[in-house]
Amino acid sequence: MTTDSRPSLDLPADTPGPHDRRLGLIAVVATFGGLLFGYDTGVINGALEPLQRDFGLTSFTEGLVVSILIFGAAFGALLGGQLADKYGRRHNILVLAAVFMIGTLGCVLSPTWEVLAFFRFVLGVAVGGASTTVPVYLAEISPTERRGSIVGRNEVMIVAGQFAAFVINAVIYN
Repeated sequence: MTTDSRPSLDLPADTPGPHDRRLGLIAVVATFGGLLFGYDTGVINGALEPLQRDFGLTSFTEGLVVSILIFGAAFGALLGGQLADKYGRRHNILVLAAVFMIGTLGCVLSPTWEVLAFFRFVLGVAVGGASTTVPVYLAEISPTERRGSIVGRNEVMIVAGQFAAFVINAVIYN
């Protein structure tokens, strides 16, 4: 017993083994949610000029199309945490992957700014769900000695997604 009256957890040491490769693979796959989070928040920057031209966006509609992803993310974060608790983190990540795919296809095929705004909201729901589910999942599957390093990969992937969005925007413009 420790001094705070909780039983001590005598966990085995984190030793190298075949589980290392599997843990790394799972971490990479799970952090795709972070990569998509970053990419989806950053990609709209390069699309604004063509969107204004093609959809005739006003300042208000442009702001709505850009910011609605964040409102969807707030909703998705609330919903994602509850669904992850109810159905499991892994299941939630798989469902979020489908929501990311639907949202992306919807954005690509949008005929009007209203449809685009709707699917940006759908992407936001996936972004919010991923932001609450992925770090918790990574923490739960990680050995205590490496938990910070593995969970931190999600933050790196968010920034990498934003960077990728800006690089792709720059390539398209040039």
